[in-house]
Amino acid sequence: DKRKMAGTPAMRNIVSQVLVMRGNQIILGRWRSGELAGRKTALLGLVERGEDPIEASCRIARDLASIDLQPSKLVRKAILTMESTYPGQEGEEGFEEIYDEHEMVYDVGLDESIEPQDTESMEPRWVEIDRIPYSEMPQDDEFWYPPVIEGKSLRGGFTFEGENIVKKHVWEVPRILDDIYEDAVDGDLAKLKIEDLKYVGDCIGLKIPGVSWRRAAPPRGVKADVIRALKDWDTRHQKWRDQWFHGVSN
Repeated sequence: DKRKMAGTPAMRNIVSQVLVMRGNQIILGRWRSGELAGRKTALLGLVERGEDPIEASCRIARDLASIDLQPSKLVRKAILTMESTYPGQEGEEGFEEIYDEHEMVYDVGLDESIEPQDTESMEPRWVEIDRIPYSEMPQDDEFWYPPVIEGKSLRGGFTFEGENIVKKHVWEVPRILDDIYEDAVDGDLAKLKIEDLKYVGDCIGLKIPGVSWRRAAPPRGVKADVIRALKDWDTRHQKWRDQWFHGVSN
């Protein structure tokens, strides 16, 4: 029940939604009870106060679909702030709620056999990604599911009046050095193509005097200057990234 997942801004609750994917399929479940009864989502649940979001995501997957996930394979791909206003009825006061929803992705490996089972709360099934029934899901899902499924990292939020979106602001978090090291031979940025370095520089708005991106193969010294500038920027923004994706807790 998303209303029960709400918290005050000062002590905001965290909700985790786990997108378990296998090739071109994803696990979605129809809720049997609660505010979302009859609607579909991925594996969605409240992160208990003091609980690690990754561990909570594994627990939620067990509780809702009777599946066991490997914590090391869960990747946080988005953090979205949800704000809702519910009008009062018959003279009663309305209320507001706000919580952060962490969107987790789990890619099922070839060596894993994961088959969701019905539980007391949900009827989970494998669904083709190109047949995700957004009309049967919360309105925000159709805006962030596609980019997250494509592998993008997002930040932002949605404002609701009742169940309807009245404002949304979602943006892609640019790739950072921690991410592109995976593409570098032996972890050496100097072995990356200049186009890869340019992409990162463009994403973060990095300007380096004297460097022209029009050159197909910049001189060795220019490439070194670019790498040095990227590393300096990366160091300055480490805390900023950590607050968004790494080690976030409630």
